[in-house]
Amino acid sequence: MYAAALLVTALGAWTSAQQPTPCCTPDQWEATLVEAGGYVQGSEPKTLMGSIEVSYDFNDKKMALNQMLNNSGIPVQAKVIMRYDQGKMYTIANGACIESDLPTDMPQQCITNGAMFERTMHLGGAGGLEVNSFGLWNVQGVTYGSAQMTATDCLPVSEVIIE
Repeated sequence: MYAAALLVTALGAWTSAQQPTPCCTPDQWEATLVEAGGYVQGSEPKTLMGSIEVSYDFNDKKMALNQMLNNSGIPVQAKVIMRYDQGKMYTIANGACIESDLPTDMPQQCITNGAMFERTMHLGGAGGLEVNSFGLWNVQGVTYGSAQMTATDCLPVSEVIIE
């Protein structure tokens, strides 16, 4: 009887715990993204690996990317500056700067409301970085994705996209 009461109490506490909800990143943040991916072009498999430095400023409606990628052995380096406040995007690559139009409505970086909470985990073991994982289905043409955000302030930690 004692064991059954303990089990009911534990189950009650587990089911009453509030699950994290989708969130938006802070209005300003910087990160280095590491990218590793693959795709098929024609019938030939290709790889895409490298890093992208991101500076995100929702307050001033600006975003900058500095990408250093390797596309199946071909280096791809470019800087992209997005000025939503001016409706312009600048892509700097191979010694040239290309200007293009950009919507003036800057999207806020959020986990969409349709995302499903998957689990909370600690990276680095007990006492490590606590992150919430959300499953993404059919978002912007993506068949499945999973995004992990810090539990305390919704900073992006990792993302997996399968198209």
